[in-house]
Amino acid sequence: MKMQLIQKNLVLVFTFVFVLALTVALLPAMAFAQDSAPAEITETATPVTPTATATQPPAATATATQPAQPTGTPDTEPVPIPEPITVVLFGTGLAALSAAAASRRNKE
Repeated sequence: MKMQLIQKNLVLVFTFVFVLALTVALLPAMAFAQDSAPAEITETATPVTPTATATQPPAATATATQPAQPTGTPDTEPVPIPEPITVVLFGTGLAALSAAAASRRNKE
């Protein structure tokens, strides 16, 4: 009887872990994305070597500028953060804690 309960709890824990892994694998990582355009990565053949060039310092001249004015709201909406993964992580943690508590109770 005790072994069947342990096996049942292990099946539950492994099921939650599998669902968590599947969810992470299938959901795109969009938590910090600000636009939906994919990033373009280009590779360079050789890195550029920096060189120092001596120049004259700029002349000290004052220029009048207008104070900055706040602009309206941004044109684009932020990308929503996928929240179901948080619920899956919380549920997996609760399942693991309940399985650990059940196995500890059965040992006593």
